[in-house]
Amino acid sequence: YHGALAQVVEPLPLYSEVKLAFELPGLDFRADEIYARVVSVREQGGTHLGGLEFTSLGAETNSKIQLFVQMCIQGEIGEAQTKTAAIAAARG
Repeated sequence: YHGALAQVVEPLPLYSEVKLAFELPGLDFRADEIYARVVSVREQGGTHLGGLEFTSLGAETNSKIQLFVQMCIQGEIGEAQTKTAAIAAARG
């Protein structure tokens, strides 16, 4: 997993670089010092979305994100927790 789709307050410039930090619910882990490039932007129902490609993150953060996604796929993390993580990511 090398990126994320994030809800953002206003559109991000395409190909700009952003720094992210967010909580991973269910893992009690704060992912920070994540750098990403904006690779897509769109509006959906009045909400701005940015497709982000991670360009730099630590090994532990990478492992925790992969574990979080696997837990979501297996249903171990609920939809409400996933939305909370997405909102936190968007706020950075």
